[in-house]
Amino acid sequence: MNQPRLRILIVDDAGPVVVLCVNVLQALGYAVKGANRGETAVELLRKERFDLMVLDYNMPGMPFTSEELRGTVEKVLTDRKQDSR
Repeated sequence: MNQPRLRILIVDDAGPVVVLCVNVLQALGYAVKGANRGETAVELLRKERFDLMVLDYNMPGMPFTSEELRGTVEKVLTDRKQDSR
């Protein structure tokens, strides 16, 4: 039986890091999207579902503390649940 591909979001302000991670993970069979801006990552989270997010937590446009980041992600997920009702 085929397993669904894990969907991964890579977020880093260093473009080459994003490209490298996306290419390697896609070659391994994962469905991967990349963002090099915090705002872009939040928009992707609003529009799509991901199983895993790998990010540089200290970058422009992203909260810099783990608590602020968790709050942002929780808000996006809560908004998504409310929109799907």
